Amino acid sequence: MKIERARARQVKKVAVTVILIAAVAVAGSLWCNYYFSPAERAGRELEKLTKDYYENFFYDLVLKEGGEGVDLAELFAPYEKGGGMQPVLLRQLLLFDSGRHESSRKEFINDSYRCDTNTTSVRIKPTAPYGRNDWTAEYNLSCTNG
Repeated sequence: MKIERARARQVKKVAVTVILIAAVAVAGSLWCNYYFSPAERAGRELEKLTKDYYENFFYDLVLKEGGEGVDLAELFAPYEKGGGMQPVLLRQLLLFDSGRHESSRKEFINDSYRCDTNTTSVRIKPTAPYGRNDWTAEYNLSCTNG
């Protein structure tokens, strides 16, 4: 009897271990399918392009045009009050700064996923205190599978 109970406990432990490993494998597979899906990759790439565009291009351009000693609130308040900048098209994000991000195009236009570069856009809204990293964005992806 003691041998049968010990054997039953071992079988239960093995069964629980197998079930846990299977559950982790399924969860990992689902996460990978989601994380590496074309839509998620395109969304992350759009966020990356937007960050570079605003923080390293547009922000410097506004400061340069504003001149030295100008109040940041004065420069950026119109964008915040007006609901943000005009939408920046994906086409513009791929081509700005002499086309430095042209290689990102493959995330938006490929065999399994296609984004319209003239309707996919982002609206950037500077926020107080108007530092380089003080902004939010609304993303609008206009994409289809296949």
